[in-house]
Amino acid sequence: MIYNGIADASLKPSAQLKTELGLAVNDIVLGTISRLDVIKNHPMMLEAFSKILAEKTNIKLLIVGDGPMKKELFDLVEQLDISQQVIFTGFRPNPQAYLAIIDIFLLPSLSEGTSMTLLEAMSFAKPSIATAVGGTPEILVHEKTGLLVDNKDEAGLVSAIKILLDNEKLRKQYGKNARTRYEEYFTLEVMVKNYEALYERVL
Repeated sequence: MIYNGIADASLKPSAQLKTELGLAVNDIVLGTISRLDVIKNHPMMLEAFSKILAEKTNIKLLIVGDGPMKKELFDLVEQLDISQQVIFTGFRPNPQAYLAIIDIFLLPSLSEGTSMTLLEAMSFAKPSIATAVGGTPEILVHEKTGLLVDNKDEAGLVSAIKILLDNEKLRKQYGKNARTRYEEYFTLEVMVKNYEALYERVL
């Protein structure tokens, strides 16, 4: 198995960007970067987030991307009365600056192959919570680099988010482990080295 590798584009969080987005210093930022499409299951994420807001006040949800579900998601945010806590950025061609300010990366997809945004989150040393679909369980190691939940499991997503919100030390440890796993398996250098080794064996 040779995994796709990505370039290391990690950045430090920008205080200016946080200010522009209206984020407070003590806000914990949950976020995702993806096309606003049915397959990404943003509605479950929004429903879970709204339930957590009943107990937590210093959290924000950052959604980077655009797509055919934009209006439906905007309407759902209004319906759930969480518009003050959810930030839609629209499409950003270089979203790394937004990823840098996320504290917990979310990937609640109904289906995934090898998620490039999950790999980017790992390269940024971000803990992740994702549905255990497609190739995701091969990337995210449950209870080591983040938490996996069952597909379409809103209650499981709520529980996983609460675990990381309540434990800053665990968030940092998962993030550190994620960066280590990225460096071991998912860099461009590792991918090229593995392909070269494969070619040498077959030639």
